Amino acid sequence: MCAECAGKVERLSTSVCYECGRITQHSSYCSVCKNRKLLKLNGIIVSAKYESPVKELVAGLKYGGYIEISELLGELIVQRLLNSDIKFEKAVFVPVPLHRSRELVRGFNQSELIARYISKKLNLPGGDALKKN
Repeated sequence: MCAECAGKVERLSTSVCYECGRITQHSSYCSVCKNRKLLKLNGIIVSAKYESPVKELVAGLKYGGYIEISELLGELIVQRLLNSDIKFEKAVFVPVPLHRSRELVRGFNQSELIARYISKKLNLPGGDALKKN
């Protein structure tokens, strides 16, 4: 990514509730949403706004087959983790599986590439632990 485009990436440093957008600690759900729903996740980490140029990077990876973009996207997440109050030392990075037919067409799973990069960079475990039904 060129320096000009890198400067356009709006990185997020505040942890917010993924459900409602309220500011939270450690990228967890806020108490209101946690009590209102039976949530299966503890929280979600968002590293950058999904707009240009991040949106184009994701499209280039998924639909253009430019797998080296996975490292750029992975690095956004790594930097978000390293520069935050999020406790990730015991994290396991697991990719979301693609439908088999979609992975055959693409030839790769983009979330697997990103998860592998993050795991390697942070020296934390990762792997295929989920199954698509």
